[in-house]
Amino acid sequence: MNAINTKVLPTKRKQVALFSSDPQFKREVATRLDALAIYDVRISETADFLNGPPA
Repeated sequence: MNAINTKVLPTKRKQVALFSSDPQFKREVATRLDALAIYDVRISETADFLNGPPA
């Protein structure tokens, strides 16, 4: 009979950028993604998105 492997292997968390001007939406989405424990959420303002990536 096969034994159950109880060892939990850590996974690399995926990086997600969240751009929104609505603070409630940002908080709710960040909380839900963080609860999944597979996403690191970086929250920024909409203007940062429109400016493009840093040089």
